[in-house]
Amino acid sequence: MRKSGAIHLDLKPNRMESNRPKNDFYANLLMKEWGLGKQSPKFRRQIKEILMELNAGAQLRLRNEPRLQVEAVEVSDDVWAFFPVAQSEVSRMRPVTDNEIRDVLDDPQNWKKSLDFNRRLSLKRIKLRPSTRILLEFGSKMFNGRRRGSTRHDISVHLRDHLGHVLLFLRDPEARNECEDAEREWKKCCT
Repeated sequence: MRKSGAIHLDLKPNRMESNRPKNDFYANLLMKEWGLGKQSPKFRRQIKEILMELNAGAQLRLRNEPRLQVEAVEVSDDVWAFFPVAQSEVSRMRPVTDNEIRDVLDDPQNWKKSLDFNRRLSLKRIKLRPSTRILLEFGSKMFNGRRRGSTRHDISVHLRDHLGHVLLFLRDPEARNECEDAEREWKKCCT
């Protein structure tokens, strides 16, 4: 017996589609509150796509959190979540020296040296609010002038990673916050 060529349509509402308008609303609200409206369309589109993956509860956690400060930085080509931070830490930081800049450029694979360098450089150029404990920095160049070899997928993975770190720190500042922990937190916040 020959099978029918009829197509079966599943008319049950898709859970993701039913949440989409609410996620879209909060994603747009977050972007507006974070002052990202002046960034390039490519920048806004990619950040919004990532924010839309989060459930509404996670989006609200990002929105209603006075400890979180988000900055778009024109001179940066990366995204970083710095935590914990405080204005008192910034005032005690030593400036970045020319030798340190050379060291980081000479040894880009040394992530510890690079992280310390980026942290001090970022925290010195951004005015932290008194309530800030976590700084999420979006580098505009990351979206407009991509580094050689980076793809849209690489950037999305990097954004998810750092937002996962942010969400985990906001939920439990004392928790272990390594990349695999951030990935688990991200996945929990997307269901």
